[in-house]
Amino acid sequence: MSAGMPISADRALRALSEMDRLRLAEQVFIEAGIHSLLPQIHPIAATLPEAEASALAHVGLKPTAKTRANAAKSRARYATTYLDLFNNADTSMELAAKLGLDPSRIRQRIREQSLLSIELNGERRVPRFQFQGKVEVPGLSKVLSATSMLSQVAFAMWFLSPTPDLEIEPDAVPVSPREWLLRTGDVAAVLALAESL
Repeated sequence: MSAGMPISADRALRALSEMDRLRLAEQVFIEAGIHSLLPQIHPIAATLPEAEASALAHVGLKPTAKTRANAAKSRARYATTYLDLFNNADTSMELAAKLGLDPSRIRQRIREQSLLSIELNGERRVPRFQFQGKVEVPGLSKVLSATSMLSQVAFAMWFLSPTPDLEIEPDAVPVSPREWLLRTGDVAAVLALAESL
């Protein structure tokens, strides 16, 4: 690469270690004034409220440097996952063009919560994992309805992670809810799994 040629942001990010990407993602969110991506019932704070700290100390649980470091790492992973979802998503216009639909139909599905969307800096996008090419994952709207209590990140992690509760025969290989739906179309098994969340 010549000295005058700019490096793309994606290439620069890929060149960083995972820990450096996590630190960068956390810093980007802090600088943007986003101190918590978690629901308001779980705000990120430097310390626990006094009553909670007292209750935990009473049963022998006290924060340590290790637990504080683990908490910071978890927040950074959450931020990185959120950014990954956002960067691997389409706007309503882009998705509508792919599917041959009117963008208003995509926005309606977002409002109905039959499509998962994610927002950053006022821009709303639809993560691509909800589709296989131009085809929506079978039963997606039912699964989203059954898991509406989950954040977007929690849903994505659950939906994309293999679980021993869903195994494809004959090898009994654990698959993710997404893979299960794509291979079998059996929404009932995924909905039963969602009830245990």
